[in-house]
Amino acid sequence: MLPNITSMTFPGFTLISGFIAKQPETFITKERDTWKWKENSYIVTRPTPTGKPGEPFIQILSENRKEMSFKTMDGQVVMRIAKENPMLRSPIYHGMSPAGDEIWTLALKSGLMSTQYNITMQDASLSKHSIKIQNEVLGAQKGILLDGIPVATMGQRGSWSHTHREDVVTVASGMDIVLALAVNWIKIDKENDDAAAAVST
Repeated sequence: MLPNITSMTFPGFTLISGFIAKQPETFITKERDTWKWKENSYIVTRPTPTGKPGEPFIQILSENRKEMSFKTMDGQVVMRIAKENPMLRSPIYHGMSPAGDEIWTLALKSGLMSTQYNITMQDASLSKHSIKIQNEVLGAQKGILLDGIPVATMGQRGSWSHTHREDVVTVASGMDIVLALAVNWIKIDKENDDAAAAVST
């Protein structure tokens, strides 16, 4: 299930302490049944040897229409995403620490052929790196490149269901896991917005 993803050199890319991949890892983000959970509720698991969703790792919960929380299974918040919808512009997502400090900003920019994901780090020690989010990375639908090197990939697995979807996220050793999961959630949110817009037209 792991693509040919390169391990990062020490100290890696750290945003959230305690959530750095110590080896190349794969995670499955699975939409929860909407009749049991709030809309836009997901569970992140480590896969079983057969590739099925396995041990729960992180839960992604909708706090309100404009905020998502990334929590451990015991309820500890590790990151929040606040969604801003400027008039006549594409959404802007703000990654927030548990203390409420902004740690990154991701602005969508719609183009003729695709949508750009422009991410900016607030920490000066991290902003010195070139971090880009691109389509079609190592065979996945989207990926994160750090200084030109793929450090995370993500993409939907299987087909849509009326109750859930599954996305596969891979990270290189040394990469911040929660950032990769956050970018994947933004990808999901963008696709949900596109689907809703298509229905309304």
